[in-house]
Amino acid sequence: MGEPRTKIKLLKAAETLCSQKGFHRIQVSDITKEAGLSTGSFYIYFKDKDAIFYEVLDNSFKEYMERWKEFKKGRNNFDSAQYLRIIHQIFEFTFQYYLDRPGIFLMSYRHGYGVSREIDDLITTFTSNLEKTISEDIQEANLIQVADPKTVSQCLIGMVMFVTHSMITTGKPTLESAVENCTQLASAGLISYSMAGGYENLLKFAEFLKSIRLPIFNPETNLSTD
Repeated sequence: MGEPRTKIKLLKAAETLCSQKGFHRIQVSDITKEAGLSTGSFYIYFKDKDAIFYEVLDNSFKEYMERWKEFKKGRNNFDSAQYLRIIHQIFEFTFQYYLDRPGIFLMSYRHGYGVSREIDDLITTFTSNLEKTISEDIQEANLIQVADPKTVSQCLIGMVMFVTHSMITTGKPTLESAVENCTQLASAGLISYSMAGGYENLLKFAEFLKSIRLPIFNPETNLSTD
């Protein structure tokens, strides 16, 4: 069975108001008014404002990580070019996920830390799990030699968070521009890590980059076997 309809309305209302005003500027009565419910209905499901904020974020984080796992199914022992293709897909998925849920993103990015120890721990755990997942994926990609995959994963997460915030608050860059430019930056880094793979591996990268209209280099003119 799913969540009761009343609870779903309250969760949606809390998400909307937090994204508009910030956690500290809303009251329980604001949430119930936004949901079109009585204030008393709130306390059937939540003990206080912190509790509903926690659940909104927890539900989103769990959904995101479950969706992430779908990218890994059936992708064992993939090479660097295949890994780069997955990165492109993940950038696209992540940006679209949060553009469809701006309130969720702004709640965690701008209003999360400092609300309560429990919520701080929730955000920290989600970020740590995401770092771990990306680090493991980097280590599994053949031909990529990364000495510190955790730091690389942190760089990727930080880039996505900052760009997503700009997209939501200013409308720029466009989704297409964000995905392609972030993929290009990741590509340049992975190419440098994959030099040990030699000419053949670089050609794989070049072919992929051409396929998504991001030719960092032209293998026919910039590479030579001489």
